[in-house]
Amino acid sequence: MPGDKIVKFKRASKATYINKSGVLTEAAIDEPRFERDGLLIEGQRTNLLLNSTNPSKWNKSGNLELTEISTDSFNFTYGRFTVKDTLIGQTSAINIVTVSGSKGFDVTGDEKYVTISCRVRSDVENVRCRLRFEHHDGYTYTFLGDAYLNLSTLVIDKAGTAADRIIAKAVKDEVTGWIFYQATINALDTESMIGAMVQYAPVKGSGTASGDYLDIATPQVEGGSSASSFIVTDITASTRASDMVTVPIKN
Repeated sequence: MPGDKIVKFKRASKATYINKSGVLTEAAIDEPRFERDGLLIEGQRTNLLLNSTNPSKWNKSGNLELTEISTDSFNFTYGRFTVKDTLIGQTSAINIVTVSGSKGFDVTGDEKYVTISCRVRSDVENVRCRLRFEHHDGYTYTFLGDAYLNLSTLVIDKAGTAADRIIAKAVKDEVTGWIFYQATINALDTESMIGAMVQYAPVKGSGTASGDYLDIATPQVEGGSSASSFIVTDITASTRASDMVTVPIKN
């Protein structure tokens, strides 16, 4: 192929993608990413959730035990969060990893959408994962809304005053066994900072049972109307640069 007909690809940072075998893979700077559906092209995004591949550093509730940290055969590093028996029978959701409203996404600019996502799984029948949004106005934290996912049925229930502003969806990858779960909220012009949380929730209409657990991997909180590819973070938020593709049109 003549040199002036070659498609040029640039990206100023590393990035991750799910390769055609379902494996979480890291691409080098300027390396194209090819998933099952073809070339992945994304804009710049920042993951505000810290230590995204280190469950031991997540800000979980003391009512949960981190009973396992492992990396599966598809390269997903996950934590297993098991509810302590002292909570048997309680009906509340419990924090696994969070970005508080004061450290969340600033929605005072042009971008009004905030998305939280993760991969989740459990063998506990009908146990749920809850994604929650909260607002911080500089002084006060205000609950906005929740999206509850039943891991057995993939049915999602929403609650809260902002429920009608939340769009949530879940897709199970039958190859890896992980459910990719995401929820997006559309901020009001009067709102300023929005945070989000990944939480365990017991079976609907029931209470916590002994042995209830969730496996959680690839948690992410970002500005945008849908989840983007996973961004690895450490003690600070991390940004993935935009994919830049140049296609020659000269005959």
